[in-house]
Amino acid sequence: MSALYGKAIGEEARYREKDVLLGPGVNIYRTPLNGRNFEYMGEDPYLASVMVVPYIQGVQKNGVAACVKHYALNNQELWRGHINVELSDRALQEIYLPAFKAAVMQGHVWSIMGSYNKVRGQHACHNELLLQQFLKKDWKFDGAVITDWGGAHDTHEAALNGLDIEMGSYTNGLTSESAFTYDDYYLAKPYLQLIQKGEVGTKELDEKVRRILRLAFLTSMDRNRPFGSFGTEEHALAGRKIAEEGIVLLKNKNNVLPLNKSIKKIAVVGPNAADSTMLW
Repeated sequence: MSALYGKAIGEEARYREKDVLLGPGVNIYRTPLNGRNFEYMGEDPYLASVMVVPYIQGVQKNGVAACVKHYALNNQELWRGHINVELSDRALQEIYLPAFKAAVMQGHVWSIMGSYNKVRGQHACHNELLLQQFLKKDWKFDGAVITDWGGAHDTHEAALNGLDIEMGSYTNGLTSESAFTYDDYYLAKPYLQLIQKGEVGTKELDEKVRRILRLAFLTSMDRNRPFGSFGTEEHALAGRKIAEEGIVLLKNKNNVLPLNKSIKKIAVVGPNAADSTMLW
């Protein structure tokens, strides 16, 4: 089902001229209050690892980059912008990283998005252990590392620890006075100034450019990628099949299902009950 989903959503993204799809998400469910649970692949690291690979392949066959997220340990909503996650190596390797590892080494994902939280004292979007050691050295990831919006916090760490693309920033005109606020981003003028001062070299910059160009070659610069499709009957049937296969029946008490045709009314409870467009 994840392959079917990836194919359909990849075709629709391509038709809409999107080059990068911000998904799939594979963080592990640890609390039902995590605001991103709806788009993650569950609480089982093995199952998430199996599901993520065909999803990525289905999307990327359309010349659209999947961007697996949120790397890593974005497992709660409260304080997720600054909480510092401390955990054992075993928990990290056996629970929280397997799906990301599969996305890179088996799915060959073209991009990856960092998370907001810190991991062992460093923000995940420019975390030396996560990006340089695991992702790029151990797993041989050759794609682009992208921040979540406003996920960068330090120019020096971002320059040296493997961040390639900064998306969004809190230095966006609300707290600065420059005419062109993108110049204030951590990987913009502040990065240039570090290079000019000799505090960092250009080796890391060249590596970032190579990764961004590789992403462009695989997407917007690939003249052979398909045109995609949108709102087709095939996609509608795919959505229905995925929904049907995703339903978990806990207990069919008194054999109430399948519903008897004599039933005239069904109660729909919840926030979507008032929205007719959400009802099939």
